[in-house]
Formats: sequence, structure tokens, C-alpha cells
Amino acid sequence: MNRRQLAVLILASWIGVMVWLVRREYFRPRSELLAEAALNVSPTATYYRLQLDDQQIGFATSTVDTLQDTIRVQDQMLLRIPALGSVQRVEARTNINLTRALQLRSFDATLRGEDVEFGVRGEVTGDSTLSIAIESADSRQRYDLPLDEPIVLPALLPLNLAFGGELAVGKTYSIRLFDPLQLSERPVDVTVVAESLFVVPDSAELHGTPPLWVPARWDTVHAWQLRQDMGGFQVEAWIDDLGQIVQASSPMGFAMERTAYEIAFENFMRREPQLDQLVLSADLIRQTAIAADASLDAERLDALVVRLGGVDLAGFDLSGDRQVLSGDTLRVTREDSARLGT
Repeated sequence: MNRRQLAVLILASWIGVMVWLVRREYFRPRSELLAEAALNVSPTATYYRLQLDDQQIGFATSTVDTLQDTIRVQDQMLLRIPALGSVQRVEARTNINLTRALQLRSFDATLRGEDVEFGVRGEVTGDSTLSIAIESADSRQRYDLPLDEPIVLPALLPLNLAFGGELAVGKTYSIRLFDPLQLSERPVDVTVVAESLFVVPDSAELHGTPPLWVPARWDTVHAWQLRQDMGGFQVEAWIDDLGQIVQASSPMGFAMERTAYEIAFENFMRREPQLDQLVLSADLIRQTAIAADASLDAERLDALVVRLGGVDLAGFDLSGDRQVLSGDTLRVTREDSARLGT
């Protein structure tokens, strides 16, 4: 082999190595990228004001704990929801256990209200089966679902995006989320639409009469704005580089914003006994009601027919009892007066 042939061989080998490195770094499976990046997950605790129509109606906390072989994500939310002239207290808790590669091991979620209690628990066994138990006041159901690939729960979407690859403005991520209530996966498209810096309260102090907690020190947070398409609705959220929400909003008027613990929790608990009248003006039913463009004579109507548009109706349980959905048309019939008296 002469020098020229040797040089060509060395050059070809070098090009081959470079191609392999490029493929290794830029075309690796998302699960592999996620596993490597997840090693940088660090413990965090964040607190939020929950608002409807600019009135605080609750608070939320989100904590991430890192153990030797486990990442634990815990979320808690307490709401006082104004609806139909009264205020309902609702509490939701979620506990999720992950591997250090952010793959699901187990989860449990509970929802408690004044007249309802509901729970869902799930555990991945053998990397191929998800065992789910659903409990309510009067029923218990168990399911075993086969898994073709690791699943992503809705609560883990921000964490998954932050550590699953380089976020970049204009980039769209297609992720399949698993809904434990519907026991099914659904595709979700999330687009990064902007990045910015936020100044959020880092600590608080008492001020005023009656005393309330107000910001004492501030922290600067780099965040990405995400736009998520969900069945015709768009939900927007700002998340930081650690996958924690900074701000979020929904079309129904709900909003959450990161703040200091005392501002989110203590202020809410101090005012809670007097909140009923303050938040009734932000009645949820009134906020989300759609005004009809025709007058209705309720006494003479036997049925109400409504055409629904501007939203993907897939997944909504709209047929049953006195109402039937056909295509985009919903028909609701009057309740039998004899039945009302029983």
C-alpha cells in the first residue's frame, strides 16, 4: 500500500468516524437523549397562585425529589371553585415515581370534593404491562394494559420536554400522552413559540393591615413559551430550563403563576373564610357559558338542538340519557315531569 492509498484509507476512516459521531449525537432515539439528560435533574420545590378572572381561587405546589435510583414528582392543588351560586372545595394530589431515566414506575392520583372522592393508581411491571386500579365511592376497577414503549403522563410533559432535547423557538414536538382516566394514549403537538426572562418572587414578608405576604426578594428565571393543541383548544405555558411551570393559562380563564410559598399558600388560607363572596363574581359556569343567539321559550320546548363547532369532539362523553350527539349536532330532550316527581 503506497502513501496515497494509505492517506485515502485514513481519510475514509476519519469520515466514517465523524459520520458515526454525528449520527450518535444528533440522531439518537429520544429515550436515549432523555435518559442522559435526566441525570441532570435536581431537587426543586415551586409554588403557585391559581386564579380565575383575576381572583385567587387556590394554590398549588410541585416538588421534585432525586434519590439514588428514583425521581419522585409530587403535585398538590387546592381549589375553591365558584359554580352555580356556591363555592366548591376541591383537592387534587398526584405522586409519580420515575427511574433516573424519567421512565414511569408507578403513580397515584386522588381527587376529593365535598361530594366526591376518586383515585387512580398505576404500576409498570416488567417494562411491558401497566396495571391500573380505579376507585370511586361505589366502584373499584382493575386493568392490565400492554405497553409498546415508555408512556408519558400529562403531569410529566414539561419535565419531558425540558430534558428530552434542546428546546428551540419554532420547533414542534409530537408526543403521545397517556390519559389514566380514559386508559388511552392521545397525540399532542407542542410548539415552542418564544423564550424570555421572568422575574418571580423568591421570598416574602408581611405588609399592610390586615397583614398579607408580599414579595421581599425576586429571582430571574429563563423560560420557554409552549403552545399545546388539545382537541381544538390551545393551552399555553411558560416552563423553565428544569421543566417547572412559570406561568400557564387556559381558554376557560384559569391561570397559574409561580410565586413565593407564603404568597401562594398563607395568603389564600388567611382569606379563605371570606373568599366565597369575593370569587362568586367569577362563577365558572357563567364564565364558560355560551350565549344563544335566539330567544328560548323553555315552557314550550320539548327539545333543544345545538350545533357544536370550533372544537374536536372526540373523547367527550356527550351521549346518554336525554341527550344524543350525532356528528356535530347535540339534541337534548325535556325531562319527563312524571320522572321528576319520583
